[in-house]
Amino acid sequence: MEFLKKHYEKILLSVVLLILAGTAAWFPMKIGMEREEAQKYSVDFPPPKAYKEIDLTTNLASLQRLQSPPVVKLSGGHNLFNPVTWKHKPDGTFQKIVSEGVDALVATRIVPLYYEISYERPSASGYWIGVRHLSAKSPTRVYAKINEKKPDMFTIKNIAGETNDPTELVLELADSNEMVTISKDKPYQKVEAYAVDLRYEPDNLTFPNKRVNEVITFGGESYKIIAITENDVRVEAISTNKRTTIPAMAK
Repeated sequence: MEFLKKHYEKILLSVVLLILAGTAAWFPMKIGMEREEAQKYSVDFPPPKAYKEIDLTTNLASLQRLQSPPVVKLSGGHNLFNPVTWKHKPDGTFQKIVSEGVDALVATRIVPLYYEISYERPSASGYWIGVRHLSAKSPTRVYAKINEKKPDMFTIKNIAGETNDPTELVLELADSNEMVTISKDKPYQKVEAYAVDLRYEPDNLTFPNKRVNEVITFGGESYKIIAITENDVRVEAISTNKRTTIPAMAK
């Protein structure tokens, strides 16, 4: 007992060290046992497949359509809100009228009307020149000498070739002082105005060769043509002064 009293601390420390040493030796064995046990239940998973990109073509197309939705038409040829009219023709058949009034007027053809100066022939000490306005059927013949001013028309400034049979005449235009050259085969031309052929389908009416300031009547209303360009015609209702632009039909 005396021995235990003197050395109990050393004995206690020795016991603790033995326990720690035993524990340290037991841990590797335990880990090995657990690893063997885990391997019994392990599963070999197949390798993951490569990622395949999703095809979003149809989704993107649908999104694009949503960004530009179709316009809902509640006028014009929409028969639910604007029923069409059927007209009885003299031959007993019916004609479908989609639109009436000035909206049904069509410019079927627009042609330019030229201001033309042409060389015709020499005569004595001068020359006969043809002057045609607005594509008239026949020109006005003007007799002119070199440097002789023709008011509101031209002045012959020079000639090319023989005096009694020149190949070309050089003219100075009165309105613009522009120098132009004419010959028997090559007249001078510039667009002076336009003429238009119009058609009103509901009444089967045609208005050929109409010009600015002429009046046409259709659909119970009269219209004055106030402007014609190479692309459209502008008319004005006589009763209301309402103006409408009629585009030319595509060629």
